[in-house]
Amino acid sequence: MQRLFINKANNGTETVSQEKVLVNRTNVRISVLSLQIDERFQLKPTIFEDLLEFFYIIDGEVEIESGGFKVQLVKGEYFYIHNLRKPVLVATKSETKIFIASNISITKQMNIGMDEKPYRKSVGGGLYIMGQGCISRVSQDNNALSLLASGGGLDIMMQEIFGDRPGCVTPGDVPDLLEFFFIVNGSFYLKDDADVHRLDPGDSFYVYDLDRTISFSADDGAKAIYIASKPIFDYLLDFMADLNKLLRQYEEKDVYTHNHSIRVEQYSLKIASRMGLPNDMLLTLAVASLFHDIGKVNIPDEILNKAGRLNELEFEYIKHHPSDSVKMLSSKFEEDLTNIVEQHHERLDGSGYPKGLIGDEIMFEARIVAVADAFDAMTSDRAYRKAMSYEEAMEELRSLSTQYDQEIVDTLSEILQEERKLLQNG
Repeated sequence: MQRLFINKANNGTETVSQEKVLVNRTNVRISVLSLQIDERFQLKPTIFEDLLEFFYIIDGEVEIESGGFKVQLVKGEYFYIHNLRKPVLVATKSETKIFIASNISITKQMNIGMDEKPYRKSVGGGLYIMGQGCISRVSQDNNALSLLASGGGLDIMMQEIFGDRPGCVTPGDVPDLLEFFFIVNGSFYLKDDADVHRLDPGDSFYVYDLDRTISFSADDGAKAIYIASKPIFDYLLDFMADLNKLLRQYEEKDVYTHNHSIRVEQYSLKIASRMGLPNDMLLTLAVASLFHDIGKVNIPDEILNKAGRLNELEFEYIKHHPSDSVKMLSSKFEEDLTNIVEQHHERLDGSGYPKGLIGDEIMFEARIVAVADAFDAMTSDRAYRKAMSYEEAMEELRSLSTQYDQEIVDTLSEILQEERKLLQNG
């Protein structure tokens, strides 16, 4: 059964007047309305309780009038109505495209090109002019999520991507959940098994009752309107707030560890993508590699930043950080993720810690993080030594072939050569 649906901007699925319908299911109707200059339509109170309708200006300019109040909205701005109690007149000031989402699957009460009539003031409300504002927003270094409208069971959000960290849409515990993404800016690259789909502004995709993980990457600065048919923003807000809290703990403890972890995440994801890891492993690896050293917040500063060689007791403190990381993460994440974190200092020959695992006892993802972690540590300045060059670090990793997976080392070398950060055969 198909659970992933892709709409390209030039492929109509259903047309009503000048409206292209993208989704029309029980409690979700999503469309794009194309209008000429000086066209207008009226939004009226209806018999439907808890009706939410959201309008995003893809292109052009409109004037909104309600009860004597007028405002103009341009490309990138939006408004919504919820339990409307007085009519709203929408008039175009140029050729205009409007993205529309509603929580009731009905044909809209719109009169496209209606004759101009006197607009009567009405008491009441239900009209929300948002401009480019939002109800709530949470952000991290590489992405942000804003709640634009909520009501009638729908959450309408804006997903923004910074950098090249992948994302994914995963099966959840909510039955009949529909998640819809409309590309506003930049390009998204959707990966479904062996297929990769490029989606540009105006394209969209949605998943319904998903039975597998769909991963994606996006251009730096890409944006998509993200609509969920069940209210999930608060859950996502809490999840991202937990991640932000952990990141702040990193940064407050030690700026080097914070920045090192971000680089380890980037190296790990590049390696994993090159080696063709399945979709459902990428996001787990991203979070595990980002927080692989979070347990170091428990290590005294004088040990963590000691300029000289650690004594045996001090090294015991260091060896506890993978287990401490697991304790901090286990209430928030699944065991697959915490196992990667716990094993990132294990070595193929059994010389690692905390459990002295050997060979295939070590998860493949943990072996990726181990190589990324060691390479970044070697190529970074520390209080007790100067950074190695990339060539020196690769030579060191190859000399430790009994400890580090050499297929992973070779993959990292290929990536660095392609990025012109390492000489050929370095």
